[in-house]
Amino acid sequence: RIAPGQNNFTFDFAALDLAEPGRLRYAYRLEGFDPDWVQTGPELRSASYGSLAPGSYVMRIRATNRHGQWSSHELAVPVTVEAAWWQHTSVAVAALVALIAAMYGVIQLRTRQLRVQHLILESKVQERTQALEEASLTDPLTGMRNRRFLSRHIESDIDLVARRYSGYAKYGAEMPKDADLIFYLIDIDHFKALNDELGHAAGDAVLMQLRERFSTVFRDTDYMVRWGGEEFLIVARATDRSHALQLGERVRLAVANTPFALEGGAPIYKTCSVGFACFPLCPTRPSLLDWSKTINVADAALYVAKSRGRNACVGIKDTGHLNDSEILEKLQDTQYFDGTSFTVERTA
Repeated sequence: RIAPGQNNFTFDFAALDLAEPGRLRYAYRLEGFDPDWVQTGPELRSASYGSLAPGSYVMRIRATNRHGQWSSHELAVPVTVEAAWWQHTSVAVAALVALIAAMYGVIQLRTRQLRVQHLILESKVQERTQALEEASLTDPLTGMRNRRFLSRHIESDIDLVARRYSGYAKYGAEMPKDADLIFYLIDIDHFKALNDELGHAAGDAVLMQLRERFSTVFRDTDYMVRWGGEEFLIVARATDRSHALQLGERVRLAVANTPFALEGGAPIYKTCSVGFACFPLCPTRPSLLDWSKTINVADAALYVAKSRGRNACVGIKDTGHLNDSEILEKLQDTQYFDGTSFTVERTA
């Protein structure tokens, strides 16, 4: 133990091999101070240190035998350099803390009131901004998202899916099953007749109850958008396209099998028509159709569902080798859905 103020100390050492001591070699190291071992001969068997910082060290010493082989045994001596009272970290920290506390107290007394007022005002502004932003992205009647929300978020989803398909194609790997986006367009059948017969309040009641029914089929992470009037767009994210028809059927049955409650009137049954298209429509060419054209394909499939008596689900999973103009052109002919160039699924 080195007391405060005792700046210098020396270790003297010797190996107990007295046959040929002149051939012995030594190495020492003050661990915590010396970066490497210091080697010396028999003529200088001492190590001196001075002005060490307070703390704990270990003096390590080793030696060779007369044949120059280092012994596996090592001497280790703990060394503690004690600090003077003013060198203790706690004293310096206490002094610094006291100074900072005094300055902080003065500043706090002068600025606390202004800071509180600023935080309150900032919080209110942030809440109002978030509320306005949320309102601008939400349909006020149904609580679903609107077109502005979709246009703001869908591009990143499209880019992610296209990159995954391109990357897997580049390296020849098999795509994971949940790599697709599926766009569903859902239209309430004969909705105008409902408004004409029972009034717009009844129509609004039906629309407001659709969100709950869609939620029984789709996940919170999927996009549920009121596309316009009685038409809705659902984007099923990270979904296997082999489940596309099954999901379309589930949402069709969720609408058709349960009556809608009307205030002051008897419950009514309504059906819907569903058209869907998978993205990418051509897995080998993920950039063939963008998301807006994919929605156009889903809309054409919806038209086919309506033309075949409504209350049906029709969709396209794969375009084969057609280009985008050929796809949209051939979709105008509903009979083309019986061909083989598309992978078409439908129910009625």
